[in-house]
Amino acid sequence: MSHLAARIIAAASTLLAGLLMPVRGSAQLAENLSQQERCARYAEESLHQVHRAREMNCDDGGPRWLADYDAHYAWCLSQDTSTLQDELEFRDNELVRCETGRKKGEVKAAPPPTMAPLDEARMMEGALEVVPPAELSASARCQAYTLTAVAQQRQNELERCGYTGSAWSADANMHRAWCADQVPATLDGETRARTAALQSCLGSEPAVGGNARCTAYAASAVDQATTQQTHNCNFSGARWSTDFLLHYRWCLKQRATQPEDHQAARNRQLADCGVSATPIPIPIISP
Repeated sequence: MSHLAARIIAAASTLLAGLLMPVRGSAQLAENLSQQERCARYAEESLHQVHRAREMNCDDGGPRWLADYDAHYAWCLSQDTSTLQDELEFRDNELVRCETGRKKGEVKAAPPPTMAPLDEARMMEGALEVVPPAELSASARCQAYTLTAVAQQRQNELERCGYTGSAWSADANMHRAWCADQVPATLDGETRARTAALQSCLGSEPAVGGNARCTAYAASAVDQATTQQTHNCNFSGARWSTDFLLHYRWCLKQRATQPEDHQAARNRQLADCGVSATPIPIPIISP
């Protein structure tokens, strides 16, 4: 099927779905569709969401809200179905939040500045400098360290690398207690040592800790997911998973600002649940 034909079919399907469904949610991207059909459907649905956002003056800018069919279609070609579905749900949630705010008469805050998409290969190869965030509090530093250490041990077990010893413990309390008496340089050295060992075992597969931004993002995501469970917020979906590896691998595939966007969206949902929390900061990328 040609790109144009898939686009026409997706447009007709979207129109029919709109006529049959009084309340519109995220489109479901069936696994049995061809890649061309799935991406045509995704691009059409993305444009529908963008147009809704502009009608409500909810367009925060950035690549996620581009009114460009080809841009959404091209991005889709390198993503799996779950990532595409998550992206559609993210935009739908933002539209619901915006509509709710309009009904309450709330003034929409100015959007944060966005960064242009970055070359993932250059980022992974270290051609782009990763600038650490401002000094972390001791508790935030140890939380990030502990979550990363436990995730590294899980990857060690899953891939049967065979590393043992206290540094490879799956006991979060043990790592947290050890961290409390250490300086940042010692913690960084311990994380780097495990990362190097994992990379030696995994070869070309990404090791947890190898990408500073995505390691921090995954730690933050798990921390936020655990917080919502503690407060019985009952949020669901992949965004609220406590699986560090899931968040880490997702982050490695994303454009420059998407991890921050998802972190901010989770924090807003926590605030809606009455939880005030400061997320673990994600390092900035400097070209």
